[in-house]
Amino acid sequence: MLRRVKLCDLDPDRAYFHFTKTIDLSRIEKNNLTSEISASLAMADNTKRIHFSTGVGSILKYHDVYLKWMMNTMYGEKSLRKKYDDDVFKRKMYEWTKEFLTDNYKSDQYKKNAVFTKYYHDMLECMYLVINVSNACDYNKDEYDEIKVKYNLDKNSTDYLIMKKIYGDYSDFDSKVMELWNMSTFRKRFVMTKDIRVVILDTLDVNVIDILKYVYKNYKNIKYDLLDDFMLWLKLNEGK
Repeated sequence: MLRRVKLCDLDPDRAYFHFTKTIDLSRIEKNNLTSEISASLAMADNTKRIHFSTGVGSILKYHDVYLKWMMNTMYGEKSLRKKYDDDVFKRKMYEWTKEFLTDNYKSDQYKKNAVFTKYYHDMLECMYLVINVSNACDYNKDEYDEIKVKYNLDKNSTDYLIMKKIYGDYSDFDSKVMELWNMSTFRKRFVMTKDIRVVILDTLDVNVIDILKYVYKNYKNIKYDLLDDFMLWLKLNEGK
């Protein structure tokens, strides 16, 4: 059984946080944490890295970005291409790009409710781990972010503008270097079971939603693009 550690006993600025599906804990216990296990929750396609956030505050930034990424996935190009032929797709994509870049999507309660509901149920099935990794051995703090590299190739493209918006004002999207909220290991690196602990509150195992509520209440210090709306939605809808 993986060891447990209380969130309050961790260094809030230096702990390395990674969330994974609860159903995968037994696999991690037997086979270590690999990029294959964590890939299903990654925002980058075909990643061979394990992503993690440095510090408690970075958890909130990561999930703010994750919510915006999910919003764009559900209503942006990927979804629109499945629904419309070329001519209609171009018009719908133009409309969505304008809506997303101007934040008008945040006034659409239908879209937000759909995204928040899916995200909520997804995160109920995940738990946070704290992993023991070290700079230069397991990762390089100055290494490039795969997503930044991909989308910085054409700074006039719609893809670049949307992804820069997803990363938020608290990120330097043009630098290409990884942010503390979105660090990653070297390719094909794994984390041994002995270097992994499950994050708990008090003496109880908890899901990602429980961790988010605790961290948001105790560590929030900036305004978030979509996470603030989700936390309000959670207050009004959790348990219904």
